[in-house]
Amino acid sequence: MSSRSYQVFRRSAFGRRTAIRGAAAGGAGLTAFLVACGGSKDKEAGTSSGQQGSPAGTAAAGAATPAPKPGGTLTYRINDNPPSLNLWTEFTYIVAGAIAPAYNQLLQLDPLDESKIIPDLAKSYEYTNPDKTEIVFKLQEGKVTFHDGSEFTAEDVRATYEWLREPPKGQTSQRTTAARNIQSIEVVDPKTVKFKLKQPQASFTSSITNHHYAMGSKAIVTKTNTLLDPDQNPIGTGPFAFKGWKRNSVIDVEKYKGYWRQGFPYLDAVSTFIVPEDTTALTNFLAGQIQILRPRVADIPRIEKELGNRGTVQVTPGLSRSALIPNGTKPPFNDPRMREALSAAVDRTEYNSIRSEGKGFIGGYDNPKGQWGLPEAELAKFTGYNGKADLQKAKQLMTAAGQGDGYKGRMPARQDFEENAVALQAMLKKAGFDFTLEIEKSAVLTQRATATDFDVLCHTWSTPADDPDDSFAEMLIHPDRAGRNWAKIVIPEVDRLFDQQRAEFDLDKRKKLVYDLDKVALAQYPNILVQYDPQTNAWYNSVQNFKAHVSIYTNQRLEIVWLSK
Repeated sequence: MSSRSYQVFRRSAFGRRTAIRGAAAGGAGLTAFLVACGGSKDKEAGTSSGQQGSPAGTAAAGAATPAPKPGGTLTYRINDNPPSLNLWTEFTYIVAGAIAPAYNQLLQLDPLDESKIIPDLAKSYEYTNPDKTEIVFKLQEGKVTFHDGSEFTAEDVRATYEWLREPPKGQTSQRTTAARNIQSIEVVDPKTVKFKLKQPQASFTSSITNHHYAMGSKAIVTKTNTLLDPDQNPIGTGPFAFKGWKRNSVIDVEKYKGYWRQGFPYLDAVSTFIVPEDTTALTNFLAGQIQILRPRVADIPRIEKELGNRGTVQVTPGLSRSALIPNGTKPPFNDPRMREALSAAVDRTEYNSIRSEGKGFIGGYDNPKGQWGLPEAELAKFTGYNGKADLQKAKQLMTAAGQGDGYKGRMPARQDFEENAVALQAMLKKAGFDFTLEIEKSAVLTQRATATDFDVLCHTWSTPADDPDDSFAEMLIHPDRAGRNWAKIVIPEVDRLFDQQRAEFDLDKRKKLVYDLDKVALAQYPNILVQYDPQTNAWYNSVQNFKAHVSIYTNQRLEIVWLSK
């Protein structure tokens, strides 16, 4: 298969690299996107323009590469029914895990090298003014169609990003906060669109690579005022078209024969099974009924033993944070002393041992294993972040805040985080916090969190990228700007520093601002981060061209994946 080359630019690599056990899926024979780098690059900004061809069935020079084999159905697992299949409005990973194959974005992360941003529906882009607030995207030259047969043009880009930058009243888009920095969108011609940003944003192009920036159809947006069609079905331009959703059973997508990248996808279909029980999912995986699984850490030894050299088991640093989120809208957690008391009561080292077999790690609001993480010595200055509980300090803080006799409250948690909540409930009780656990399904928990219907919420939140713009825009800047500042705690200095670092393209200067930002936020305890959870993945060697990214919100499209048997 021939391929035109295109340029890429390299994102900052995630800190500690993957630790892989077992046989690599596909090894050196992974099919790669063929890349020819060239042209000018702005190293500080991480920006580039370039041309894109098709993913090529060619590996690195010298590698023995089996020819990709078309056909077959890939099986995957999620643990609950998604609240809906709307990538714009939902934030849980189970939506992207199920329906990302139906969509494209303007840009994407290279499936096999997530340090690179490569073109998608946009074949190139460039900044056109000195302060980098104007970006012109050139769209793919060939005919690109949605699954309903309508042609994709720059008008669809404008409709998508107009919706994302200012969702209709009553709707939110919690993982697309970069779009809110767009001042205006101009359709130059059917294949060219120009964004004008409100302020420079060093991370803008990397921020729009996650699956929640799914490209929608202007015709559908006009009709339904959202991403889904009138029947609540997803209609994208992606390699797979939506086939059906049997609740509590399976979500199916099938190969879209009119896909604009010739020769792709390789798979005929993807079936995402809805299996709530981890033990059942593990049994199904070991029996070969599920080919890719995100297992519990506790199940890793069994998988390694039974899978042997027939697959890969991978444990990497992740971007998911186990956290306690206090309700800052009312007493007592509108008092930072009570929030600090929560942090003092949690033994993070013990929690890591109980929940993650010691494979998690302590961090601030930016991932300590990435380039933005606060140094360990600085982090340890904040109560609880040295890893050990300080019950005496917790009780002193509670007394100073008028809660010396203890506090009783409600602690909701999503059903898949119940074990986290049980462990934290027991720790907090030792300091005088008596929380009643309220375990909810994903959709109900989301409604309660959005309505601040909790005293302290036990949750695990993740970001699409290891970048301060994602970390702080998710949970920590002003609630009117954040994707989901459920605590509703406002820290003006956090907003000021956030805007300052966002506009800084010099890496060293930006990093210093980010350190200051992290410390200002940590001192107010708006989210009590317990640990960064390890990310686990297991898959069979028959699954070729699959690579798990550090983010669970990228590389779920499965466009270049194929099955060897």
